[in-house]
Amino acid sequence: MKNFIFLSALLALVTGCSTTADPTYTASGKAGYRLICGGIFGNGDLGGCYEKAGQLCSAQGYRIQQTSVSSMIIECRDAETDGVKDQ
Repeated sequence: MKNFIFLSALLALVTGCSTTADPTYTASGKAGYRLICGGIFGNGDLGGCYEKAGQLCSAQGYRIQQTSVSSMIIECRDAETDGVKDQ
């Protein structure tokens, strides 16, 4: 029983620190993502959001459209329309 309680608490702690990403549209009408940083605790750590944005948009990069204490809305850059060139 003690192991079950310990594992449940550990699982809650790990999932509480995760960053989620939901598809959305930005104010400009482009497709983007709403990132929730810090999981259920909303601890205001945007570091997880920056990491997730980098994973979602990979080498093309991203633009931050809006931020708050524990979330942000981003859109991935479009190399053709943003003038981004391969290095």
